[in-house]
Amino acid sequence: MKILVCVDGSDYASAGVELLRNFPFPESTEVTVLYVIEQEAPFATEESIVNEREREVLRELRTSLQERAEEVVQHEAERLLSTGWAVRESTRTGELPEAILSAADEIDADLIVIGARGFGERRYSGMGRVCKKVIKYAHRSVLVSRPKEILEDKRLRLLLAFDGSPAAKSAVKMLAGLPLAERVEITVLSVVTVATTLYSKDILERLSETWKEYVRCSQKELDAAGVELEKATTNVSTRLIDGGANATDDIVEAANIIDAHLVVVGRTGKTRFKQFLLGSVSSEALEYSPCSVLVMIE
Repeated sequence: MKILVCVDGSDYASAGVELLRNFPFPESTEVTVLYVIEQEAPFATEESIVNEREREVLRELRTSLQERAEEVVQHEAERLLSTGWAVRESTRTGELPEAILSAADEIDADLIVIGARGFGERRYSGMGRVCKKVIKYAHRSVLVSRPKEILEDKRLRLLLAFDGSPAAKSAVKMLAGLPLAERVEITVLSVVTVATTLYSKDILERLSETWKEYVRCSQKELDAAGVELEKATTNVSTRLIDGGANATDDIVEAANIIDAHLVVVGRTGKTRFKQFLLGSVSSEALEYSPCSVLVMIE
């Protein structure tokens, strides 16, 4: 397992490190802690500066930013050393989030960990612009972290939103292959949704044989997922919910009920119309989840 952890000194990024510290990834896990100094206008216009005093100010600014980056990276890397994993420190200057995606490609990361909002980003939405762009263009799994207290003597509570899609099955396979044991408890949630609730058409849909078969198949796949996860931990429970036209509300509500530390969703669900992440259940869960969210690729 190769993990790229993006840090910037924010509480959100630090929460990602804390979650990793308490998550039972294999001993062979390799982690790269990355700080990207964002490429801004002053760096791009250095050649146009003719005043030596301004050049000196620019050099001092660069030195200060580099020192801060190295300090943050070293601090977060030291927190991860207790896991026994191989931990590498990295800083670079570039455009966000392109530099993050490039770094992930370079180390062939299995997982990118990034804070829901970066240092200094306004709190007007669930996710900041950098996080959204990384999720949109990353061709690997992404863990979006939010601050959440984790007690070392208590279990990590995971909510796996399972819909039988390839991405959801990949999440089951990944979790089942980890040494979860008593450290983690998993709630596997399946929400059966109707095509539309407009004009009470959902009532007719639920009376159809197609709907009944859909529910039976969903329950069967849910049970199979639970059995698979029991290979890693006995702390597994499954739940099938008869939802509306969108599963997001049920997922968020369930996360609140169990006080989850992490919600796991697939990048694309098994929907009737193929769609990208934006506008999907995955995207809405990322936006409204009360805790960190792991978005799995197929």
